[in-house]
Amino acid sequence: FVFDVSDPASPRLVESLDIGAGGINQIFIKDNYLYGASSNDSKELIIINIADPLNISVAGSLNLTGSTDALSVIAFSNTVAIGRTDSASKELVFIDVSNPASPNLISETATSGDINDFAETTDYLYAVSEESDEDIWIYNIANPAAPSLATTYDIPGTTEDLSVYLHFKGGSRNLLVGNEQNELKSIGATTTQLYVRSSLNVGGDVNDIVCVLGDLAFLATENSGKEFLIVNAANPDNLVEYGSLNYPQVATGIDFADNKVFMSVRSNNALRIISSSP
Repeated sequence: FVFDVSDPASPRLVESLDIGAGGINQIFIKDNYLYGASSNDSKELIIINIADPLNISVAGSLNLTGSTDALSVIAFSNTVAIGRTDSASKELVFIDVSNPASPNLISETATSGDINDFAETTDYLYAVSEESDEDIWIYNIANPAAPSLATTYDIPGTTEDLSVYLHFKGGSRNLLVGNEQNELKSIGATTTQLYVRSSLNVGGDVNDIVCVLGDLAFLATENSGKEFLIVNAANPDNLVEYGSLNYPQVATGIDFADNKVFMSVRSNNALRIISSSP
């Protein structure tokens, strides 16, 4: 679905595309293409040309081995990473998309857990998993055409992780990780050396995270009274709840642009646009 949000108080549906059974579980936009992680057994990766938002079209797709769902996706350079459910023989997949019409498999890795989300810099890719002993998988992507495993990190406890966002603070990398134990965790990431800095109980699964200038983290959660939750992450060693909004259903995704928050909610009014008071 494509919405015109030039008037944020009244978004208009202007285009839609039927991509077949399974739908899309996560999207990532890079340049003129949208990359979708799908539950469609014949095309777990779907590539959509969005150069003209009023006339979008499928540019290409890739059928991965087996019938397990694709859950997450990210694109960097000419490479796409796909995360799949843990019933796949290989849950983490790298794909060459230099030709969007004909994507090709680069490599696959077994992680023994759902790969639910990604974050990346120019040199490292961070993947969060529901495998309790190896929560974060870190890949060196300095050569995007040949990603290589750098290390894994076990977040203390039995967390099953759902979302991750890379937050730069004081010149250092800091990961914000949301999990099924109602927690948002702040994790220092000095290259490949990780350590827990702070944790905040937010009262529900953290399905998605985006952080903006001013160090506010916006969360899409399953907290029945605070589906939209704001956390002050200015001090990574002391996460503090800042504000919230209540919606009628679970918040599933979140992003930020033009000083507005765009949220997907599991309800008839699926798109929510949030701004501060004038």
